Amino acid sequence: MRIGLNTSIVGGSLINPFAAYAIGGQTPQTIADFEADKYRADGTTSTAASLLTHTRAGTATYTDNTGTLQTAASGELRKDNHIWNGSAWVKRCLVEPQSTNLVTYSEDFTNASWSKFGTATLALDVTGPDGQANSAVTLQDSGAGGTGAVAISVNVTVSTSTAYTFSLFAKADQLSWIDLRSFNFTTGDGETYFDLGSGAIGTSAAAHSASIEDFGNGWYRCSITFTTDAVDTAGTIFVYAAEANSDRTLDLDGTSSILLYGAQLEASSVPTSYIPTAGATVTRPADALSIDSTLLPYDSTAMTIAMDGEMTYADTDVGEEIVWFKWENSTSNRVYAYLYTAVGTGSPIFRQVASGVVDQVPAVITDDYSPGINVPFNIASRNTSSDLNGAIDGTALTANTTPTALPDLSATDFQIAPKGVVNIKSLRILGGYGATDAELEAATT
Repeated sequence: MRIGLNTSIVGGSLINPFAAYAIGGQTPQTIADFEADKYRADGTTSTAASLLTHTRAGTATYTDNTGTLQTAASGELRKDNHIWNGSAWVKRCLVEPQSTNLVTYSEDFTNASWSKFGTATLALDVTGPDGQANSAVTLQDSGAGGTGAVAISVNVTVSTSTAYTFSLFAKADQLSWIDLRSFNFTTGDGETYFDLGSGAIGTSAAAHSASIEDFGNGWYRCSITFTTDAVDTAGTIFVYAAEANSDRTLDLDGTSSILLYGAQLEASSVPTSYIPTAGATVTRPADALSIDSTLLPYDSTAMTIAMDGEMTYADTDVGEEIVWFKWENSTSNRVYAYLYTAVGTGSPIFRQVASGVVDQVPAVITDDYSPGINVPFNIASRNTSSDLNGAIDGTALTANTTPTALPDLSATDFQIAPKGVVNIKSLRILGGYGATDAELEAATT
C-alpha cells in the first residue's frame, strides 16, 4: 500500500496530520501555522524556510516566550514573536512596515540629549525588558523636602501635519504612575497618565490617542499618538514620574521613583516594534513575506482562504489600513482582503478582480473591528468563478453572485500582510473548493 507524504499509520488507520485545519471537510493544500510551527506546501509537509519567502534589509526586535526582547538578524523572519493575550505569551509571526526611531539615545537616558527637570536623578542600574543587567534607568527624585516635578525630556525634529507615536517601556518602583507629555507641537500638545500597577490609562488629552501594552515582569509599553500642526517642525517630549492620576506634583523625599527603558518616536499612527538607538536615528526596514506560486494550490474554479491573528491599527480614514493578503499579477487581476477605514472604522473588505471587473463583499460597509493594539481578527473568503463571500469571526457576510470568472493567478506569488502591523497566527489556502457560508463561519470561529 502506498502512503502519501502527509499521512501515517496509527493502529492500522491512516492519519492525516493536517486534518485539524480542514475547511468543510477539505484539507487546505497550503498551510502556515506559526503558533504550532506546522507548514504545508501545495499538499506536501514543509517547513517555514521552504514555504515562505521573507526579506527585511536590517535587524528587528521581537518578544520571546518569556516576554524578553530579542533581536532578529537582517532578513530573519520573526516567526517566534510572542504577544501577551491576557493570560499567556502566544506565538505569532510579526510582519510590519518600515519605521524610524527619531530618539537618538533610546535607552541611555543619562545621555546629554535628554534633559532633567526638578530634582530628577538617573541611573542605569536596572534589568530591562531585554533581560540585560543595567539596561534600564531608575528615574528618581533627590529632594530633601517640599514638592515639585521630576521629569526628563527630549527635543525632536518633526514634519508638519504628520501623525507621530511616542512609546516608552515603564515599570512601577516607589511610584506607579507616569505622565507622557507632548509639547510645542500645538495641535498635538497634551499629556496622558498611565497606571503601571494595573496597566490602565488614566486622564488623556483630547489630542492624544493612547495605549498601554503588557510586556510582562511588571513592564508596560505606554504610547501616545498625536498629529503635528502645519507650522512647527520641532517639539519636546516629557516623561514625568507621577504621584497619581492627573497629579505629577511629587513629595520630594528622595525616594519617589519609576523605571524606564526603550524610548521611541516614529512617524506612525501606531507604535511599531522597538528600534534601539545609541547615538543616531535608526530605521528598521519593512518585512516582505510571500509564498511562491509553485507552492500554491491555485484553481480556476474555486479558492478558499482563511487567516487569523492580531493587528495593530488606528483609524486614519484611509482606504486600506491593513492588508491581510494580496494575490495579484496586476490591479486588473487580483484576490485580496483588507481593512477599510475611510467610512467608519475597521471594516473588512473581500475583493476579487478579474480582467478589470471588480466584485466585493460586503456591499454596505459595517464596523467590525475597533482600533487598538493587537486586535484579534479571524477572516475567511470564498472566491469562485460565480460568487464571492467572506466571514468575520464566525459570521458570514451576504454573498456577491455577480462574478463570472476567477483571475488567473496560477503563476503569481501570494503576499502575506503586505500592509500594516500584523501578528499572524495561521494561514490556510484551499484550492478547488469554495467553502459554503456555514463552512466559512466554522473556519473563522
